[in-house]
Parts: sequence; structure tokens; C-alpha cells
Amino acid sequence: MTHTKLKEGDVSPNFNAPDQNGIRLTLDDSKFQNKTIIIFFYPKNESKSGANMAREFRDNYQILKTLQCEVIGVNYDDHLKNQQFAQFNDIPFSMLFDTDGSIARRYGVHKDLLIFPSKTTFVINKEHRIDTIYSNPIKVESHLKQALKAVEKMKNSPQNSTNHTVASNTTTNPAISNPIS
Repeated sequence: MTHTKLKEGDVSPNFNAPDQNGIRLTLDDSKFQNKTIIIFFYPKNESKSGANMAREFRDNYQILKTLQCEVIGVNYDDHLKNQQFAQFNDIPFSMLFDTDGSIARRYGVHKDLLIFPSKTTFVINKEHRIDTIYSNPIKVESHLKQALKAVEKMKNSPQNSTNHTVASNTTTNPAISNPIS
């Protein structure tokens, strides 16, 4: 079960927010054109599960790039914390700081314990429509696996932009269950 009011097939909400380098980004930026976009929400960099989630995407970023994907991490940390975390962990993708929760609200990401956004991942196709929504607060490594599964499914689909998947606590495709780290 997903924890968001958005559904597969909806147009992805746009945002205008700074990343860890202070560069303001929107979905209309050229770096996201003709790319599948994976946006993952997690509470904070200091949380073990949030840090592990970001590192999973970092460790598989080159695979995602070869699949024509761009990754965006979103959390409630401020600019300085995101910048320090990204530098310390060699994060190659954009990390948006959402200190006021406005991006999480646009995406309908609920708050765990009424404090922080849940761990939710969106896979957005090249037409900026939501293809897959995945939420699992416990198994952070499953977010990457589900994103890869969705990307592979879109890649192999004859009608790329009309394929929509709902995933939550599901088993993964054995062919991609062990991404290269």
C-alpha cells in the first residue's frame, strides 16, 4: 500500500528547490530532459536508514545513468547538512533540502511519527508522469531494487510512457535483486 495521494499516471509535481550545491532545480531543467527520474524521500542524513538509502543509490548511480536515469534525494535536512553529507559520502546526484516540507507535501509523502517524511520512492518517466510509487519504511535497499525493476520494465515496454506500476513490500526481480555495489 502506498502512502501518497498521487497515483501512477499522474503528472509529477514540479518543484523549485536548491540542492546541496545551492543550485536551484526544477523538473524542467535540462539535466532531467529525456531521462527517467528517480526521486526518493527519506527523513534525515543522520538517520542510519536514510543514510543507507542514499548510499544505495550512490553505489548504483552509474548503472542508473547507463539506463538514462537521473536521481534526486529529498530530505528535511538543511543546505549545510546536505552539503556535508554529500561531500563526505561522495554523493554524485542532487540532494534537495526540503526544510519546510513543501516538496514532500506536493508529492503527498506522509510523515512517519508525524515528524519526518516516510521513505518513499517515485519513478517518473520521460514525459514526467509517475510510473511507480514505492514505500517501505524498513527495507531501505528495496527502494533501489524497485526503482531498477520499474526502469527495466519501462525500457522493455513498447508503450514506455503508459506503463504504471504500484509497488509496496513486494518481492523483487531476481535478475536485479543484487545491484552492483
